Amino acid sequence: MSAVGDGLLGIGSPSATVQQGTAPQPGSTTVRQVGLAQVRVYTPRGYQPGHRHPLVVMIHGCNTNAAEQQAASAFERVADRHGFVVLFADHDQRETLAVGTHPVRCWRFWSPADTHRGLGDPADVVAQTRLVQREWSIDHTRTYVVGMSSGGMLTSTLGATYPDVYAAIGVVAGCGYGANAACLLPPYHALDPSSTEAAAAHAEQGRRTRALPMIGVHGSADTTVPPAAGAGTVRQWVKAANLALSGDDARPVPLSTPARVVRPPHRRVYEVADFRMPSTDCLMARRVTVHGMGHYWPGGSADPGVAQWTDPTGPDGAALVWNFFRQFRLESQLDACRDTRRQS
Repeated sequence: MSAVGDGLLGIGSPSATVQQGTAPQPGSTTVRQVGLAQVRVYTPRGYQPGHRHPLVVMIHGCNTNAAEQQAASAFERVADRHGFVVLFADHDQRETLAVGTHPVRCWRFWSPADTHRGLGDPADVVAQTRLVQREWSIDHTRTYVVGMSSGGMLTSTLGATYPDVYAAIGVVAGCGYGANAACLLPPYHALDPSSTEAAAAHAEQGRRTRALPMIGVHGSADTTVPPAAGAGTVRQWVKAANLALSGDDARPVPLSTPARVVRPPHRRVYEVADFRMPSTDCLMARRVTVHGMGHYWPGGSADPGVAQWTDPTGPDGAALVWNFFRQFRLESQLDACRDTRRQS
């Protein structure tokens, strides 16, 4: 979801595009039609068909699409460096108010029908994910999903509905599971709905419940999705992990933790708070707050064509997300982060 007045981004991908029906080519983007949606898959330069590569699913927000998100996020340079495939998910381009369509290109975060397994937007993104898992050489235990704004809200939904598909999730300028449109209203967060939302996410996970690692990134000056929504989303997922681990949303992972301040040269200052299990020092969640940033993807492309949608003075969002994701695999154990002691 871009800020009001941002408009549409009229730029393409910096990588070459391979049309449908061809084998994945390293260093290029392949277009696939999945149902009514046209998705894009970036194959990193070091891709080897016989090697199982990680997969990151990137979900755009409102007023944009997969191609524009690809151009803005600058995920390709991180993918090339670390050898993971990137799926830029999308939905159909119908923008009416009819059931199942996507007004102003938003994912249907306000729709209760799109918050359950096997239905609506989450089922569509999982279908896109599984297509890439079939047609590319992908490690299913290292498949991750991150979303921006309404895409972040859908990412929270995927954490609740498909914890058996994604090893970890990332929410950028978004909200938690079950918040729906209320998450855009600051008074909603004053009530701290994180316990209710955590219980809903845990219930939706059902027999697939697991402690799901999560990173949340938010700008402190976001006027579209309140910064309190970002903090509340992390709190929800910490509590949901606690419910999976102990049945008590307040333990074993502490609900508050001190933040460290990072001052990168020529970039915005940001704070990082890590939520760890005291007994094992295991990382469960990370909250990143970017000082002075509005409703934008942090870092990303400095192309003037995306200047109203990304903040190139922010930290590199793709690198932040990947550095968190890379620590986790999809395990059958409830404690999915058992091998992350004091990694950063």
